Amino acid sequence: MTYRLHSLWKLEKLVRPSVNTKSSPNNNIKWISHHIPKTAGSSLRSSFQNAVGKTKVFGVYANTGANELSQGTPIWAPAKTVFLHGHFRPHASHSDFYPKARRLVWVRDPIERIWSLIGHLLSEGKSHPHHKVIEELYLSNGVTTKDEIVYDLIANNRSKALTHVYQRFFSQIPISDFAFVGSVHRYDESIKELSQLLKIDLGKEFRNVRNNSGAVIPNEVLSLKNKLSTEYAIVAPYL
Repeated sequence: MTYRLHSLWKLEKLVRPSVNTKSSPNNNIKWISHHIPKTAGSSLRSSFQNAVGKTKVFGVYANTGANELSQGTPIWAPAKTVFLHGHFRPHASHSDFYPKARRLVWVRDPIERIWSLIGHLLSEGKSHPHHKVIEELYLSNGVTTKDEIVYDLIANNRSKALTHVYQRFFSQIPISDFAFVGSVHRYDESIKELSQLLKIDLGKEFRNVRNNSGAVIPNEVLSLKNKLSTEYAIVAPYL
């Protein structure tokens, strides 16, 4: 199904290559769903696809326009798209391109998100673009354990791209401007709230969600919350 869908989209793009701009907006897109890494975004995308059909959910990632959309540049999207979902940051111009769309996002405790992210990078290895950061900072220097890497990243502020994602993400559009903010820690409750808002049954999906409630983060890492005070200030009311 996925291969056939991508083939159909490639064909559609050849026939209809134009992008949506302020002068030619897309009124069919109703939701702009932002996937912050390690906040159950893969599960959410699956829920959308199951609820409305895969043809109506367009994934916006590195190869489909995530960088462009993050910078406020128009991208191509299939005509049937109702949900834009992916790793791109909110930008004021999105309201011009998609005037009928509302923004939604999910968040997670900052330390738990970093803990899960580093576990994911170590698991994925060099196939992940962000693996290079921990390779240069730690792995090449003999530091290989998740505990040591996460502790040092936070304690010594080694890479804001990995540890201060909320500051960067909400720099253009504040979190208070989102129509919906879900919490990984209240997943079932948030899914019900979002289902009511969308007027569709999203069900429940749990895909690629690391560090569930049974996982243990070392106390030495948990003690570093003060190092991420600006991150917690942004998302704490929603967790």
